Amino acid sequence: MKKMFFGIMLAASFLLVMNTSCSDPIFSSIREEVELEDADVSGAIYSIVRYKDDLYTQNGKIYKKAQANILESHSWDEFSAPPVSATYPYANKLAADENYLYVQVTKINSDDMEGENVTDGSEIWCWQNEEDGWKQVQIQTGTDSETGEATYTSSFSKNTATLFCTNAVQAAHRIAYLRWDGKIYKLNGATVTESLTLGTDDNTTVPNSTSRNCAYFEGKVYFTTEAAMVTNETADSDATMLFRVEGDDTIYYRFESGEWTKWYGVGYNIYSLAATGRTGTMTDGYLVVGTSAGLWLLHFNEEGGCDGDITSSFKNTSATLSSYYRIHADLVVDPSKTLLESTIYASADYSGSSSSTSASTKNRGLWSYLGSTRTSWNRE
Repeated sequence: MKKMFFGIMLAASFLLVMNTSCSDPIFSSIREEVELEDADVSGAIYSIVRYKDDLYTQNGKIYKKAQANILESHSWDEFSAPPVSATYPYANKLAADENYLYVQVTKINSDDMEGENVTDGSEIWCWQNEEDGWKQVQIQTGTDSETGEATYTSSFSKNTATLFCTNAVQAAHRIAYLRWDGKIYKLNGATVTESLTLGTDDNTTVPNSTSRNCAYFEGKVYFTTEAAMVTNETADSDATMLFRVEGDDTIYYRFESGEWTKWYGVGYNIYSLAATGRTGTMTDGYLVVGTSAGLWLLHFNEEGGCDGDITSSFKNTSATLSSYYRIHADLVVDPSKTLLESTIYASADYSGSSSSTSASTKNRGLWSYLGSTRTSWNRE
């Protein structure tokens, strides 16, 4: 009798848990679970850039995904590396303009005396075609007083050089820059002869000495000292909106010929922005936001406001690119697609040990949401 009573109570308890836990986050994550694929590109990734019709990313090495494979999973090929003289040359940032792909390579050398590795600054290299291969970028620094010839530098001290670009959808709007020694240089191949005129304001068409990101808007380049800036440009239409970050965690926007307007405070550090779901009007669409607490999805509604985080629109985001991870880079291939038809790439990383954050080392690296072939997030 006792056994029968216990069995009845156990069954009742099980039914009660199932009926009252439908919205529990743990059960929600279980329902969202998708079998994860092995990654082709893992590790720390800080850039996903468009060059020509292809995509490029880095994790110490450089990888290319050809245009024919962009809407499909995996298919990343390791790209040739510039001939940097270092024990461990590490590709840590990419940029591109209409004609060149650029890479910033950190030079890590072994110190035999100390028995450890040391960072010896960085170099910038550019690529245009197979025939010419990689060429080292050099910046004109002055003129030799005796010969009258120009003097150049091609190696930059640790933490003094920052590579960035517009990363626009339209190739004609792609422009790359280098910040070095308190100056901003527009890149155009291997030789740079002069820096840009600097201002003191931020988020304008004139850079200042600490600008580190930019976007092409209204026929000009806007510069920011913050971590991210993006437009809603598509392959067939110029941008009608420009988005940026302020104070690390708040998003502002502006329309054409408009003023900056505060939009939404995420409450976590924002590292990257990408726009999608633009269907023709100005006040619609979504922002895919990479933060220190995972991937966020924000909707720009008809009233010009934000509906808050609606990441649940994606099938399994809370079970993959969750708050355990930092999303340093993201990119929408075609912003004219609807949200769920979009092809989106994002990189995931975390700080501290995996045991202290519940993050997994297997999830460090590149991820994708492929709206036309696989409607869930998975490793690349």
